[in-house]
Amino acid sequence: MHIIGGLIRLYFTLLAGGLSLVVIAAFYALTCIGLMQMFRKAGVEGWRAWVPFYRNYVLCEITMGCGWYFLFGFIVPLAPFVNALYAVEVTLSYGESVPVGILYFFFPFIMKYIIGFGDSSYVGPMNLNDQMAAAFGGRKKASAKTAKDEAQQGSASAPEEAEYADGQKADTAAGTAETGSCDAEHAENENAAEEAASAAESNGAAETEITAENEAAEE
Repeated sequence: MHIIGGLIRLYFTLLAGGLSLVVIAAFYALTCIGLMQMFRKAGVEGWRAWVPFYRNYVLCEITMGCGWYFLFGFIVPLAPFVNALYAVEVTLSYGESVPVGILYFFFPFIMKYIIGFGDSSYVGPMNLNDQMAAAFGGRKKASAKTAKDEAQQGSASAPEEAEYADGQKADTAAGTAETGSCDAEHAENENAAEEAASAAESNGAAETEITAENEAAEE
């Protein structure tokens, strides 16, 4: 009886342990799906979200510019403050505001899905001035800043594009002129050849006529 009782307890212990592993694996998979969609918005392969620790490195890299910052989260006395900072940095990098970052700190599982599958746009890491500008403005200010930066980059690259286009036109004109010169030279050569052939024919006809006259005179 003691043996049977021990086997039964062992069975239920293993069953409980197996169910716990299944639950943990399912929860981990659900967190990975939300993070995977966030990575895709940032142009990062989704499979990186499934690798433990490495996904934290990638998240810090795309939101704070340095992946090794995630190691500060393992310093126990600083962990709450560091994780709060991480949450704010992540939400700002996706065009959200500080209040959303606070929600991310307390409910990361839910917020990953909201940011990943919502209408948030990835804007990348920000310096301190940009963070202060977007801290309480959220997506609108971040989007406006991104549009302004793109406009400035476009205006800065416009002279270079115009110069490149002028160079292309000049090269095309030079190539056309060179082709025209070659065609003209070829035409002149053909005309000269035709004139030489005509002169040769005329000379041959004259010689034939002279020969005929000489034969007639001899007769």
